[in-house]
This record gives sequence, C-alpha cells and structure tokens, in this order.
Amino acid sequence: MCGKQEDGSKLRQSRLIEILQKISHLEMAEQKIIVEREFLNWKGSEKQIDDVLIIGFEISEFFFPSNPQEIK
Repeated sequence: MCGKQEDGSKLRQSRLIEILQKISHLEMAEQKIIVEREFLNWKGSEKQIDDVLIIGFEISEFFFPSNPQEIK
C-alpha cells in the first residue's frame, strides 16, 4: 500500500505493520473489518489507483499445540 492520501502522505509498510500488530490478538473477521476501515479512512475521497492485496491466515494449535506431549 503505497498510494497517496489527500494530503500527499503515503500509507507506508511500517504503518500497516503497526496496525496488524495492534490487532493481532483479535479474531480474523474483526481484523479484516479494522484493516478495511483503516484503509478507507486513509484513502478518504481519493480515487484508488493501485491494486491492494492483503492475505491473512491463522495457524491453529493443531500444528503448534501448547503442550508438545500432545503430539503422538
């Protein structure tokens, strides 16, 4: 995401990482809503000129159990 906001400021990777870190404890559906809202607030009334793709995934405890003894 490196388009420009109305005031000319860019949405930098560092800002996106900051947002994702703040919401990482939330459910995926809630994270999606927050990321969309942040992007739309940043974009404002400007026309979107770049494609935007954010992919999220969740790693379950099936792959990383809290108790390694559970792996058999």
